[in-house]
Amino acid sequence: MFAMRRPVQLGHIPRSLQRKATSRSCSQVSQPACTKPRAAACERIRNTPLPFAYSLLLHRTAYLFCLLLPFGLVGAVGLVTPLVAAVVAYTFFGLDALGDELEEPFGLSANDLPIDALARIVEIDLSDAMGVAPPPPLEPPSCLDFVLR
Repeated sequence: MFAMRRPVQLGHIPRSLQRKATSRSCSQVSQPACTKPRAAACERIRNTPLPFAYSLLLHRTAYLFCLLLPFGLVGAVGLVTPLVAAVVAYTFFGLDALGDELEEPFGLSANDLPIDALARIVEIDLSDAMGVAPPPPLEPPSCLDFVLR
C-alpha cells in the first residue's frame, strides 16, 4: 500500500536550513502558505456563474436533437428506431443532468465534494504531527442516496 508521508519537523533541521526552508513560499515545511491561493481559486470556481443562455441552448439543442433523431434513423435501423432513439435520448439527458449537478461542486447537497471531511482529515494529520489529541472523525451524513435530482 501507499505509505503516508510524515511532515518535516523543524526541530531536527539545522538553523541555517530552517531559515531557507521557511523563506520559500510552497516548500515542504511551509505548506500552509500555499492554502490561501488555493482557497482563492476554489472561491473563483464557486462564484463564476454559468450563463443562462448557454444552459438554455444546451437544453434546447438536446431536446431538438432527440426529437428529430428518429426521423433520421428510420431508414437505417427500421423497426429498432424507437429503441435506439430512447438509448440516445437517455444518454443525452443523463449527461445534461450530470452537467447541472456538477455545476456547483462546493455546496452542501449529497453529490457535492466532501469539503468538511477533507478538512477534518487535514486537521487530524496536523494534530497528530503536533502531538495533540486528534479530533473525532466526522459522522457520515444521514442521507446517503446520492442521486441526481
